[in-house]
Amino acid sequence: ESEPGISLIKGKRCRLVVRLMSKIYAAILEEIEKNNYDIFSKRAHTNFFSKLMILLKTLAFRGKD
Repeated sequence: ESEPGISLIKGKRCRLVVRLMSKIYAAILEEIEKNNYDIFSKRAHTNFFSKLMILLKTLAFRGKD
């Protein structure tokens, strides 16, 4: 839901950081959902490769930023 607001942030670098963090946290939420919301017995996280892929996809499809 926050995606439209990200484009209102001044500064390309700030927009990029906020967009990346939004996508990384969304990926972590997906892991939490895969674990049936069990956050106590297994840590939900994204690995370096996943974060790198998110970065590359975000840079490739960022449009007019």
